[in-house]
Amino acid sequence: MVAAIHLEEIEVGGPFIGITINRISGGLAGFATRALIDTGSSVVCISERIANQVGLRPIDRANVGVVGGQTVACHVYGGRVVVESIGFDEVLELYAPIHGPQRSQTVILGRSFLRYCIMNYDGPRRSLHLQHGSHHYSLPEDWDG
Repeated sequence: MVAAIHLEEIEVGGPFIGITINRISGGLAGFATRALIDTGSSVVCISERIANQVGLRPIDRANVGVVGGQTVACHVYGGRVVVESIGFDEVLELYAPIHGPQRSQTVILGRSFLRYCIMNYDGPRRSLHLQHGSHHYSLPEDWDG
């Protein structure tokens, strides 16, 4: 079955998609938010605030390279990422800057997420299609991003 889903909100700055972050084992309710699809990021990034709200526990620490050649110390968490609009439900490593902005509720979906998907971005036509398995997600034709 193939489902076409349209973004409910597009902002200047990139395509966003609704997601939920859960503990691997379930338990507490997940954290529903929006995520920026970012092909320039190699990993999925969250804030420590989101990790704490979901009840995630660090499994490692890592230094992650950021724009400008600097590195940022991060806690690494294991969490379940759910994107219902494309039928995505996988356990991924989630990176949270230890000294980063803690109020942010936006998640960055980098290439560690996108490796499970087929993505087609057509700038001149202002269209984006994201597919996982037999489900796909498309930006609305009136998107102005």
